[in-house]
Amino acid sequence: MRLLITIFALTLLPTIVLGQQRTIKGRLVSVDDRTPIPGWNVLEPGTKNGTVTDVNGEFTLTLNSQPTIIWFPQCFTQLYVEYEENIDFKEIVLGTDIRDQIYKDSKKIERKLTRAQPTRNLWGEIIHKKTKDPVDSCEIRIKGTMEVVYSNAKGGFMITVPNNKTIQLEINKGGLSQLVTYDVDTDFKRMKLKYK
Repeated sequence: MRLLITIFALTLLPTIVLGQQRTIKGRLVSVDDRTPIPGWNVLEPGTKNGTVTDVNGEFTLTLNSQPTIIWFPQCFTQLYVEYEENIDFKEIVLGTDIRDQIYKDSKKIERKLTRAQPTRNLWGEIIHKKTKDPVDSCEIRIKGTMEVVYSNAKGGFMITVPNNKTIQLEINKGGLSQLVTYDVDTDFKRMKLKYK
């Protein structure tokens, strides 16, 4: 009996997985004259799943993720486009006018993707408050943890932190200590370390 249940479950699994997939279509055109743009990559963000626009600027792509977001990495603005649940086809306008609504929407989608990740990278630069020289070998840690990174010869550092929360970093150098706060939308700070 267990064998029959196992076989039945395994035959249903592909149906369940396929049920989560969605096939979308689109046409990539120029903002100037609406002519098709062939040969452009279309990708599912964070995967190698992708396709290329044909001679008519059209593409078809089956995605595994929800919400349905596609990415045009060749675009200098790294264009992201989201398909709502009830839309399976979009004409996507590509042009140099970054004030166009499509680019504003793209930035919102990019932020949404970034915030969905479990971690993010914080960058910083530590300089001497008076001389403005870089301060190397500073100890940098997330407050309350033991993970430590050190600033390099140019005072720079990068540390990986949990995403979607305010982070406090403890900066230590030769007995000097400083607490620096990065809010949810901040990824870089220049810190001026004050020597006595």
